[in-house]
Amino acid sequence: KQAKQFLADALQKKKTLAWFFTVDDLKKQGLRLYHNRDYERALQKFREVLQYEKNNRDALQYVKDCEERLKLMAGRNTVMQIFNDGIKEFKDRRYDAAVVAWQKILAMGSATDSDKKMVESYIKTAQEIREYNQNKYFIQGREFLNAGRLIEARDALQEALNINKQHSGARALLTDVQDRIRNLAFQKAKQGREFFQAGKYADSKKVLLEARSLRDDDDRITDQLEETEAALKLRTDGDALYTAGKLVEAIRVYAALRKLNPEDREVSLRVDDLSRRLADQSEQFIKRAQEQMKDKNYADALLTVNLVLDFVKYIRDEQVKKATTEFAQRLKKAIDDEIVKLVRENYAQGARYYSQGNYAAALPYLNLVWQYDKNFEQIRTYRRIAA
Repeated sequence: KQAKQFLADALQKKKTLAWFFTVDDLKKQGLRLYHNRDYERALQKFREVLQYEKNNRDALQYVKDCEERLKLMAGRNTVMQIFNDGIKEFKDRRYDAAVVAWQKILAMGSATDSDKKMVESYIKTAQEIREYNQNKYFIQGREFLNAGRLIEARDALQEALNINKQHSGARALLTDVQDRIRNLAFQKAKQGREFFQAGKYADSKKVLLEARSLRDDDDRITDQLEETEAALKLRTDGDALYTAGKLVEAIRVYAALRKLNPEDREVSLRVDDLSRRLADQSEQFIKRAQEQMKDKNYADALLTVNLVLDFVKYIRDEQVKKATTEFAQRLKKAIDDEIVKLVRENYAQGARYYSQGNYAAALPYLNLVWQYDKNFEQIRTYRRIAA
């Protein structure tokens, strides 16, 4: 009996001793982490001590200290985050937003007196710079306007409003500048159209580029510029082929240009001259149009058959002229019917994808419609948005 008691006492003593060393080791680890300011891990160690000794005074005090320091650090981190947010707004010249951010710090309990004093200094600086810069950009805008530099005036006044949305002087002057820009862009677009109609494509491109620099959001100007650039390329290519004596290729290019701009008298005369010289090739052109139609190349087929109808004016044999004209007209009608069908089917498919928001799938169908008819229903709007 005595032996059993002795063994039980020994085991209890050993257990108590192991318990003591475990608690002592946890406390040492916790203190080391605490002094290294790793309060989160230190808190974990002291809480483990309390699992062994729930009334351990040292552990209880350090748990309280760690929790307070972690709370203080979280508050400090929040203060610094808000302060840095204000710095970013300040660097981007959004002074009002910077002031709003920094004013939050003044109301935070975790902000020290030193924090608040520093922030008050930053707020004062931001307000002073805001006042200076908004007036600087406003004055610049007014000077640019007086010098006729409308784009620079617009940008300066917009910058003044970015700094202070309530700047009534900048807002009123910006409205005037924008009206002038719209009017100037309209006048240049009109001039570009006049040059285009006269066949002066390089001049048209120049003024339309100026118009677009004024109104890059105006799709009408963009469309007009694209049309002018296409016409300029056709004219350049056509002239090169004509000079090289490649009359068949040249007349096709000139005919495409005439379709794009029927008012280009010089090109129309060139097509007439070449039609007279190539009238004896009407049959070959009809065969080419039939092949193009078979290949579903309807745009080229229509262009070719229209050239045949130009050629017949210069065919001397009346019987041949009549037969050629009738055949070409029937072929033209068949091509027109296929184009109408193609446009409707592709527009319907493109519109379906468009309505689903699948613009990538819609765009190829809309582009095909655009190739044949730029004014078909809502093709301009759909194609612009899908692109």
